[in-house]
Amino acid sequence: MFIQEFERIPFEHITEISPKTEKNNRIKKYFSYKRYSKRDQKDLHDYGEGPFCKFKIPNEHKKSGVYILTIDEEVKYVGECQNLSKRYNMGYGNISPRNCFKGGQSTNCRINNKIFKEVTNNKIINLFFKPTSDKNNLESFLIERFSPSWNKTKGRNLKSKKIPKDYKELKLFNSEKSEKKYNSLKNYLNKSKSNKITFSYKEIENILNDSLPESAHKYRAWWANGGHIQADSWMKAGWKVIDVKLNQYITFKNNITSHCIV
Repeated sequence: MFIQEFERIPFEHITEISPKTEKNNRIKKYFSYKRYSKRDQKDLHDYGEGPFCKFKIPNEHKKSGVYILTIDEEVKYVGECQNLSKRYNMGYGNISPRNCFKGGQSTNCRINNKIFKEVTNNKIINLFFKPTSDKNNLESFLIERFSPSWNKTKGRNLKSKKIPKDYKELKLFNSEKSEKKYNSLKNYLNKSKSNKITFSYKEIENILNDSLPESAHKYRAWWANGGHIQADSWMKAGWKVIDVKLNQYITFKNNITSHCIV
């Protein structure tokens, strides 16, 4: 299981969104409205024409909470749900013909079409989830913070100003042990006079004097520039990750022309 923090709140990585493909590996197109028997009697809404894609996420995620979709480490959409697997497998991932017409769930169509376009352009979309009883307030809080481009309601339009209990509980949570562990990497980069460095996994573990977690070997998102404690170590030193080859190497680039030793 891979955990990524958004505003210091840990979210579980659920899956990479992987739509169905044709034999030539192109994303399969669906025009769901054409399967609606009364299509000549109703008007399509703004997002009803498609094209759409079909995809599923694991079925075991049946809790209520807040979910986040990211592309290239950027938060693109924040939403809340009563049942995550149902929300995706019976909503976003499988567009009902009826929902393509006025009166249907246009959000399902809009988000599915955006996913279709991005994956068609070889973008990688990751889904993260945080189970919580304070889902409405946490959703509003994160939209306020990130103003995701796929959300029609932006932070400035939100009425709620209440800080969600998840954030109050975790705002000061910094896993002191983890911070100390990754400080050695920050200090190493601070002292480097190079503009670009490539480390093997073993070299980084030698710097940390500890093993990297399994998620660092399995998920490229673990090396994202922001959103978690390990990223703070290199970003606070003025560096960012520019290339990752899982289980082999990581390349960092210096973003500033000079360092201040911390």
